[in-house]
Amino acid sequence: MTAKKMLLLVIQDPEIRAELREMLQDHYYISENDDLHAAMQFLNDGHIPVDAVVLASEDDAAVELMCMLRDNAKFNMTALLLVTRQNVTERELSLLEMGAVDCLQMPFQKKLVMHRIDNAIRFKDSVTYEEMESILRALPSNIYMKDVQGRYIFCTHYWHHLHHADEPGWTVRGKTDVEIRKDKENAEAALQADLELLKSGKPSAYTIEINSDGIQEFFEIIKHPIRNQHGAITGIIGLINNVTEYEQMKRALEKQLHTDEMTGLYSRSYFEEFLREIQKEEHKKDFPLCIISADCDGLKSVNDVYGHLAGDQYIRMAAMLFRMILPDTSYVFRTGGDEFVILLPRCNQRSGNLYIQKMREQAGLFQIKEHTLSISFGLAMWTDSALPATICLAESDRNMYAEKKSKKNA
Repeated sequence: MTAKKMLLLVIQDPEIRAELREMLQDHYYISENDDLHAAMQFLNDGHIPVDAVVLASEDDAAVELMCMLRDNAKFNMTALLLVTRQNVTERELSLLEMGAVDCLQMPFQKKLVMHRIDNAIRFKDSVTYEEMESILRALPSNIYMKDVQGRYIFCTHYWHHLHHADEPGWTVRGKTDVEIRKDKENAEAALQADLELLKSGKPSAYTIEINSDGIQEFFEIIKHPIRNQHGAITGIIGLINNVTEYEQMKRALEKQLHTDEMTGLYSRSYFEEFLREIQKEEHKKDFPLCIISADCDGLKSVNDVYGHLAGDQYIRMAAMLFRMILPDTSYVFRTGGDEFVILLPRCNQRSGNLYIQKMREQAGLFQIKEHTLSISFGLAMWTDSALPATICLAESDRNMYAEKKSKKNA
């Protein structure tokens, strides 16, 4: 059963007030006042929430009370109706423009009066898309809704990564991400994620990187399905947060944790993490991997003759050589004092040996006084992620130590 609504009658004419009271008291709670300031005080006190105010348009106080209700957010959900004579005048039209919802015309017809009051209250209880956008636009997050085809219904903020977003009157309504976003790869991924959510009904959350107009940005995307009273999915409600500062700080910290301080190569701790990551299903495309173990020759001699600072420089020279020869797709880790592991994704044994040959040839470019850089290498193929990495690493280490031994015996 619907709870009774509260009406406030602010009408100076006692006969009109009495007629409305008699007509409506069985269906609504009625409070009456013929004094503007007393009515304002009653509304401001807020002890009893008022659903609708009925005001005589011809009363001198009408405009003042209208202004008070219009300019105070406290009364945004309070419906205002005007009591008018048979013919609507310019005064009534101006009050309607100021925010009155409807008119109750005299002579009153009970069903019509109740219908208009109920409709006015329902109208104020509901929020239009425009009002919702206006409210939500004050928040820093971008809040949006989409229909069952992934088309925008509304969106509270536009950013520079959208086409035409700076044009007057431009709107995202009725458009998909593919139609409006500059980054087409991200846009297509977003549309597919929308369609998957609409099909599965499962919420999703992820972070994307956008590089547009020379600006790198990161956005956290949170999506939930919208369901009607029957449980059917009718659209998507989403939240977009600009997390660029957080993501950049996070990546800088991860880089610091993953980077060997002396050489700038990847660290031993990240090597172990990387081996676990590369064996996941999504990295199958990176196999076969070529594994190269590398170890500096003669580091002890450099330390003994020139000191440990020179020894550190000797190790850094090895890192410089790797950067000079190896492709950008390679991963180079410093796993010990002068020990390194190189991983080359999607690389066969022949290509791996060619890289080793180039590094041997170019090592002579690096020298500390009369001591030329020398490195021993060992290669093994990691053909399948199902094969333990330790087996392949042991093989590359054996081959590397065999080369080191042969140099000593030469």
